[in-house]
Amino acid sequence: MAGPFVSEGDLRRALALVIAYHDAGRPMTSVQLGEAMNLSAEGGRLRSRHLADRGLVEIRHEKGANRIYPTSGARILDLPRVEDATAPAKRQRPCMRCHQTITSDGPHHRHCNRCRESLAKLSGSGCFAF
Repeated sequence: MAGPFVSEGDLRRALALVIAYHDAGRPMTSVQLGEAMNLSAEGGRLRSRHLADRGLVEIRHEKGANRIYPTSGARILDLPRVEDATAPAKRQRPCMRCHQTITSDGPHHRHCNRCRESLAKLSGSGCFAF
């Protein structure tokens, strides 16, 4: 197999992500694989090609993108558990308005509840789009 070296651990993690997304009903693209692994789009394509070369995934062109599907052989491997791969990681962030520390559900969640309510009242809509 020609090209840059990819570690076995990296490939196992990539395959676990592909399976988790597929099981959630959302087959991923190579670009999404790269994003999920904090890599470039090319890093995702490289890992998906390595997995395809080993017969662990099939890459199909659907809906204008190459989507990655795990093969039956991929499912018998003992892979690391991927906790809800489709959910963003929760982490501590400052509210963008008052700077109070909040537990954020993801990049879309950047205001504390008090600021959300205040912003909703200011917008006059009754709800504030996150």
